[in-house]
Amino acid sequence: MVRYDVAIVGGGPAGSATAITLARLGWRVLLADSTAPGRFRVGEGFPPSARSLLNDLGVLDGFLAAGHRRSYGNVSVWGSDEPHMDDFIFHTHGQGFQLDRAVFDSQLRAAARQLGVSVHESTRLSQTPDEDGFRLSLARDGQEQPAHCRWLIDAGGRPAVFARQQGAQRLSDDRWWRSTCCYTVRKVPTKMAGPWSRPSRTAGGTAYCCRRENDW
Repeated sequence: MVRYDVAIVGGGPAGSATAITLARLGWRVLLADSTAPGRFRVGEGFPPSARSLLNDLGVLDGFLAAGHRRSYGNVSVWGSDEPHMDDFIFHTHGQGFQLDRAVFDSQLRAAARQLGVSVHESTRLSQTPDEDGFRLSLARDGQEQPAHCRWLIDAGGRPAVFARQQGAQRLSDDRWWRSTCCYTVRKVPTKMAGPWSRPSRTAGGTAYCCRRENDW
């Protein structure tokens, strides 16, 4: 049975960044994610100030070379009908980016592997507490592999399966729900053209719009 100092549930940016940081401190780290590599995820706006975080993780150069779509600011309609422009030219870190999440996640996991993190993709992790931490079972393709860790971190996002198993409760301030749509339009409206992210809010909720590679 392989023994780790810490196991991390969830291989998104939060889980991978945590794995990289702990591996640099000399910890033996396991990173498990249940989704298949390359699975489509909605891209997100990456603000200029976040460059310093990638630099601290040692992945900035690779990120800049990955070809993420550049974003030069945000145009938001928030609290009024008048659009407000936040031009990144006034930010000390330069332009932002609109992420290709599959590429971004893959890059961070690769950086974790290089530091000795044991990365398990398309793998479901289950756990049982014991006196020394947690007994783990890593399930993939009908096969199970046992492991053990002293600490376990839930970086699985909204589902928070492990955290809820430990008694954590989600706090809800509203009854809003989320949906994601991808559209292809033949002619981009002038007000929508350009490499800008467009968050907006109305009485009925919030919306976020950005251009995808080669389409909308």
